[in-house]
Amino acid sequence: MQKSKNDVTAVIAYCCVRLQAKPKHIHKPKYCQPTREQSAAFNTVIAQYMQETTRRDIGVFLQAIQDAEKRCFTEVPLKQRRPYISRPTWNKILMRNQAHEQSNWATVAQLNAEIKRDARKDKRKI
Repeated sequence: MQKSKNDVTAVIAYCCVRLQAKPKHIHKPKYCQPTREQSAAFNTVIAQYMQETTRRDIGVFLQAIQDAEKRCFTEVPLKQRRPYISRPTWNKILMRNQAHEQSNWATVAQLNAEIKRDARKDKRKI
């Protein structure tokens, strides 16, 4: 059978790919700036962990780091947006929020001034 110049057919294929949904938010904990004691404890926990295990690969080392940071460091609360804010300043923020809910305006004003001063000091330390 002979084809002529006009016997051209177009083939169009439509394809739809559905991707897996990404997780909304994976919580990765943040930690406060460690003290010297916390850093020393962190190093000793990792050393003990590595002595107890016989396998020497990167997965074991990463697991040791994650376990040590959970044990030794203090976690930053999720609502705290600035990691440089120290624990005493954060406690004052929580106290101010409670005073605000109780409509204790004199305490709120006093704590606002203290929080501003302490937050500036915390930021300068970094």
